Amino acid sequence: MDDDSTALTIVQEIPITLKSARSRYGDDLMVGGLAADHASRSDAFAEYHAEQSDNTRAAQLDALKCFSTYLAQAGIVREAEDLYHDAEAWRGMSAGLLKGFRTWLLEQGFAIGTLNHRLSILRQYCRLANAAGTVSDEVLELVLAVKGYGGKTGRNLDSDRRRRSVPTRKSTKKAQPVPVSKAIALRLKTETTRPKRPRRRTHDLLLEARDALMMGLFIEHAFRVSEVAGLSIEDFDLEQGLVTIYREKTDETQTHQLKKHTLLSASHYLAEYGASSGPLFLGYQGRRITRYGLYDRVRVLGQQVGLPTLSPHDLRHYWTYDALGNATPVDRVQSGGNWKSPTMVLKYARRTGIANEGVIITE
Repeated sequence: MDDDSTALTIVQEIPITLKSARSRYGDDLMVGGLAADHASRSDAFAEYHAEQSDNTRAAQLDALKCFSTYLAQAGIVREAEDLYHDAEAWRGMSAGLLKGFRTWLLEQGFAIGTLNHRLSILRQYCRLANAAGTVSDEVLELVLAVKGYGGKTGRNLDSDRRRRSVPTRKSTKKAQPVPVSKAIALRLKTETTRPKRPRRRTHDLLLEARDALMMGLFIEHAFRVSEVAGLSIEDFDLEQGLVTIYREKTDETQTHQLKKHTLLSASHYLAEYGASSGPLFLGYQGRRITRYGLYDRVRVLGQQVGLPTLSPHDLRHYWTYDALGNATPVDRVQSGGNWKSPTMVLKYARRTGIANEGVIITE
């Protein structure tokens, strides 16, 4: 009897003890935990963005704007900024939506390369949302299975689009590069704009020297536009005639021996600039020039020599043709142009003239 009474007493006291504990601590830990989880989800996106370059972040936001437009046409409201920053914006994502987006991109006339790149960006954001707990493992697995198109399939899709009068290239890249002759390239190295009124701003006073250096970096060294935008004054060693440049696309740092025009232009420009550190080129707002600012400047100078759609990448094409045309070995062109493999160089080589030029056989 005593044992049974003791047992009953213990059982009856348990709920009282639990109730007392709840009233003592309340729900603040649970509320705090939910807030911390939400903050952690936001931090996951912020941490990822912090690891990316400005160009990568801009490309991702551009892809998300495109996805936002697609969703809006389907009656789904998701702002690109929310998709960029907030994991909650991805709740409800599915493989079907990504497949629909892929089809939509095709019908909108985007280039296959652009389509593939934007799909890869969306898959990456689904990974981030999965890590934040707003996209399940099962959904992520299905989303990751939605791929872009390979070379042969892409060409077949382009043929089908042309038959249906659907554009096949809605991207920032031109279908064909603007051809640049040696005479035009030489002229571009000294081309600048001549204002009708006297120049007063420091930016304008440096414009002629800046244009000469900018064109030297593009024409004589085949630097990418983002690489030129990222250059700083301290990257130049004029005594040795060297420039050190970070090449983001291959994640490596290279040192280039400056060619004659570029070295003279750099010496002239930096002497007029009068600074020893900081961004190499500034925009009108006094901040580091953007790649879009460089695109605009090259286009303006191109218009003056009769090439209204000239871009920095066209000058990279010219550099490659010129180097190959002067019998530069493929491996040196690959290194100077900063390609991971000789495949791209060989594509240029096939376009430079007679297919079997330079081939020596036993006859």
